[in-house]
Amino acid sequence: MSYEYISSRLKEIAPDLHAGKTIVCHFGAGASLAALVGGKGFTTTMGFTPLDGLIMGTRTGTIDPGVLLYLMNEKKYTLKDLEDMLYYKSGVLGLSEESSDFYAIEISKLEKSQEAWKICVYNLIKQIGSLVAAMDGFDGIVFTAGVGENAALLRTQVIAGLSFFGLEIDESLNKSKAELISTASSKVKVMVIPTEEELMIAKHALALQK
Repeated sequence: MSYEYISSRLKEIAPDLHAGKTIVCHFGAGASLAALVGGKGFTTTMGFTPLDGLIMGTRTGTIDPGVLLYLMNEKKYTLKDLEDMLYYKSGVLGLSEESSDFYAIEISKLEKSQEAWKICVYNLIKQIGSLVAAMDGFDGIVFTAGVGENAALLRTQVIAGLSFFGLEIDESLNKSKAELISTASSKVKVMVIPTEEELMIAKHALALQK
């Protein structure tokens, strides 16, 4: 729903990106990336379920299956234990041992929380890079969802990690949550677009009634 909405908004406000190759970063308590080519989904960080991919508030994101085998064989985890760990006790909460709230982690003085923030930023940069490779380049990146829309520091650090692609952002625009935050000289456009998943659900529901 989120990616469908962002694609529709790009068609209205940035038709060049809609027609090109764009990475959308939906980053909140749940998080994932989608690569759009010509406004259509090309690939995503999600797998069989949305559990795969980016590190989330309480969910692991991508994890070595060997970890699960180890927990079952050596630590005697049951299937319910594994499900509980994967969905509710991992991610930022598991890494920080403080909170599942990205905003709390961002300002925390605790070493584990600071490390959790760094790991999440690194993971995000790494997975964006994988989508760029899959699409053979990109024309834009869009940040959306709660953290993506509101955490200026996250955007600053992620774009800094991708600067070798020629990305540059204007920090004054970034901090003011402007729609377009990249500089005029940036080789890739960087945008912040609030998502409207509920609107897309309502539109699909209305379409079914016709």
